[in-house]
Amino acid sequence: MTNPKRAVIGTVIGVLIGFYFKTPFNDADWHGTVDGRLKFLPQAFKSMLEEQSEGLALAVYSDGEMLADLWGGYADKSSARLWDRDTLTNVFSTAKSIGALIIAILVTRGKLAYEDRVPKFWPEFAQNGKENITVQWIVEHKAGLVKFDGDFPIDHANDYRKVSKLIENSKPMWPAGTETGYHSITYGWILDQIVRRVDDKHRSLSQFYNEEIRILAKDDLYIGLPRSEHYRVARITHASRPNFIKSWVTSYFRIRHLLNSIKSGDLMRLMYASSDYPKWMTLITVRD
Repeated sequence: MTNPKRAVIGTVIGVLIGFYFKTPFNDADWHGTVDGRLKFLPQAFKSMLEEQSEGLALAVYSDGEMLADLWGGYADKSSARLWDRDTLTNVFSTAKSIGALIIAILVTRGKLAYEDRVPKFWPEFAQNGKENITVQWIVEHKAGLVKFDGDFPIDHANDYRKVSKLIENSKPMWPAGTETGYHSITYGWILDQIVRRVDDKHRSLSQFYNEEIRILAKDDLYIGLPRSEHYRVARITHASRPNFIKSWVTSYFRIRHLLNSIKSGDLMRLMYASSDYPKWMTLITVRD
């Protein structure tokens, strides 16, 4: 368990370091259009861009009408590749909304119900304390499966049968349904297994999205990016340590969350439990 005094001292030192170093200035320009009702936005976007070392994009909609479409900075600063209007980037955890949406679609079609216990359509799941886990607990991050037990090599990631066994053999980190803990990495894999079992065509989550949502909505969002689109992807890099510290110490919510986590002990028990799981995760997100 982390010593609270050391954690506080470390935070204070981090604050001093964070404010000592200046944030890199972005010399790249920005482009786009803004509706007259959002006259404040160009300057705000410019200020945001200047505080970043790379690039960003922003779109604002109201009742289906696009009011702002802005982009700027670098898609890859190391090669001076500028951020374009159609630059793609990793959406990270916002993709969880797609998984939850697919479950909702299957619920409306009568393929499952939120109150269904997962073993109803996945009998092998009913072991190691997972017998009573419901679909709703999975969707609401209450299953306690913030990480899987056992090794998870990268070559297993796209093998749904091996992932299935890994999940089946895992034990919740807390009694399922009693607490909420963010399933940052495991969420998609668990939902994928559920979709495969209840969908009439036994499609994967990504196949379901591509065939039922993406084509109809004409989204430029991919779950499983085709190689033909790789050239459009922005290069993701870790924030510098000073900038990372600044992002924490200037956020009231993050400071409060950090202190509460230290006090409760959850900082080590839950947050760090999945922070480096699986070991290869940064290989496919940062600097890919």
